[in-house]
Amino acid sequence: MLFRTDEVNLTLAEAGRPWAFDAPGADFKLVTEAYRINVAHLFDPMMAVHTFNVEPLPHQITAVYESMLPRQPLRFVPADDPGACKTIMAGLLIRELLMRADARRVLIVAPCSLVEQWQDEMYEKFGLSFNIFALVQQKTSKRSEFL
Repeated sequence: MLFRTDEVNLTLAEAGRPWAFDAPGADFKLVTEAYRINVAHLFDPMMAVHTFNVEPLPHQITAVYESMLPRQPLRFVPADDPGACKTIMAGLLIRELLMRADARRVLIVAPCSLVEQWQDEMYEKFGLSFNIFALVQQKTSKRSEFL
């Protein structure tokens, strides 16, 4: 507690002290926003849906958020008829796992004719960049090599 008699002993804090509050406000805002984004999945269980260029159908949300994400270990093979939106479900799952820091590396195995389409859609819809690795058969030997 301070009293009127203590007023003569009070001085202004000098800039540059270790615990001064004179840092740029924009830097503080940037750090707090980064921290908020880092823990946002704790408060928004469907963060990938709300932050990326997708509008999933109800069955996709149910598959990803009620069936796939709660299960451990995280190993899935989405296999369904063409046009069943496997790309959207896979992208939502991958994006959620990356945002929650539950995955660091992801491998997508697709038929050769669809590899570039998958790569393009993952980038356009979810901002995910993937490198393409192809299995090339050499004519002179019977062994396969990875590029």
